[in-house]
Amino acid sequence: MLNAALPASTFQDFATLAAADYSKVGTYGFLRFGLYLFPQAAVDLAPLLLVLAVIGITYGAIVATMQPNLKPLVAYSSVAPLGFVVLGVLAFTTQGIPGGLVTMLPPGLTPAPPLSAPP
Repeated sequence: MLNAALPASTFQDFATLAAADYSKVGTYGFLRFGLYLFPQAAVDLAPLLLVLAVIGITYGAIVATMQPNLKPLVAYSSVAPLGFVVLGVLAFTTQGIPGGLVTMLPPGLTPAPPLSAPP
C-alpha cells in the first residue's frame, strides 16, 4: 500500500472493512497457504520479507502521523502493526508464530468503533 490516498466518498465503509477484515484475511492466507505450502520459499524470502515488514511499519506510522482527521489516522495506524505480525511469523521460533497471531487481534478489534462512529 504505497499509495497514501484514500477515497473520500466511500471512506467510511472501505476503511472499516480494510482495517478490520481484509488485513486479517491476507495475514491468514499468508500463514495458512504461504508458509505451509511453500516452506522453503518462505525461508529463502524471509530476509526480503523482514525488510519489507520494517518498511511497512515505518511507512504506516509516518502516514498515520500526517493525517489531520481521526478516521484516516485510525485506518492507517491499524495497518502498520501487521508488519509486526510478519516479523513474528518469519522469526521461525516457537514463540514467533503464536505471538504473530496474538498480535493480529488488537488491530482487528480497535478500529471498528472509531471508524463506524457518525461523522
